[in-house]
Amino acid sequence: MKNDTIKLFTIIIVAIFLLGNNVVLNAQTAYFGSYFTHTATIANCNSNYSIIDNAIINNNPTANFLITPMFDPNFVYSNFNSGIYYSYSINKWWVFGDDNSVTINPNSTYHIIVPTMNGTSFIHDINTASNSSNWTALDNAATNNNPNAILFIENNTYLYNHPTTAGVWYNSSINKWTIFDEDATTPLYYNADYFVFVTQPSANAFTHTTTSINTTTNITFIDNPSINNNPNAHLIVTQKYTGVYNNCPVGVTYYAPYWSIFNEDNSIYMPIGASFNVMVAPDISSSITENESQHQFGFSPNPVIDKITITDPKNQILNVKITDVCGRVIISETNSCKQIDVSSLNNGIYFLTINGESFKFIKE
Repeated sequence: MKNDTIKLFTIIIVAIFLLGNNVVLNAQTAYFGSYFTHTATIANCNSNYSIIDNAIINNNPTANFLITPMFDPNFVYSNFNSGIYYSYSINKWWVFGDDNSVTINPNSTYHIIVPTMNGTSFIHDINTASNSSNWTALDNAATNNNPNAILFIENNTYLYNHPTTAGVWYNSSINKWTIFDEDATTPLYYNADYFVFVTQPSANAFTHTTTSINTTTNITFIDNPSINNNPNAHLIVTQKYTGVYNNCPVGVTYYAPYWSIFNEDNSIYMPIGASFNVMVAPDISSSITENESQHQFGFSPNPVIDKITITDPKNQILNVKITDVCGRVIISETNSCKQIDVSSLNNGIYFLTINGESFKFIKE
């Protein structure tokens, strides 16, 4: 059964990505900071770690960041819990497997975001924290008494063999967020540190919960306008406990038109009711391709000062959406009107979507 599931999943994904996407180690400025993709190779791998070589974090031991495995474009699983570590001997960061018995496979791929904006970052030291069994309490002004905060965590201690999955949980009895082990029984390793990034809910930071509609086998599909139809987006995922455990490492993959979160172990089905915090860095530069010959709609003027006039040869009912460069929806309308008032928008670059077709325009 396990082999059949793996085979089926691989066939589906391979078919979807037959044309492929070339991964470029090219960092870009995003809503939360800088981001790029790291691919393990024979040259940069050694046992359970892979050396990251990127100017944004090289020679910077304080440049903590967040990582999430990505199944495509090379179709390699990372069925282990990962962390990050700074090697002073080479002045570079590693991505490593928490279980020292694992081996990072060449061609495995990771989304990396270095968050420096629109949030609070800190290091949580388990040794100095209030701990209980399988969880450790965070004590920070950004997280205390804030159950609606969106948290992302990354282990940044290369000290131990600790194969269980970590997540975040808001403990209402003490009004604090905690980091916990998903298996609910394994004590945390008390020499570990965690990088924590805290932000508020937005189009680029939200919680996804599995349901019977969006989940099948070990996969749950994310339906969110900020990443739908955008295979170039960068996603970071941290598991969040809201009553359902999922003791399995997770990764992300693009299954058009949706991104999905999946259990790296195909034999473990995604439980209904499991929750995940998701951070999105939309790759604006490549997510929208201008090809006027394929558009059935048009618009003018561009740049625009007050009103956009839409060209619609078939005189259809239009679903119109305008988003900013961070993916936030600014205007959303459904009507037959062919003019959209954008006079209230600040000057800058925006994206206009008309019945699923996307265009870029400048507001002056």
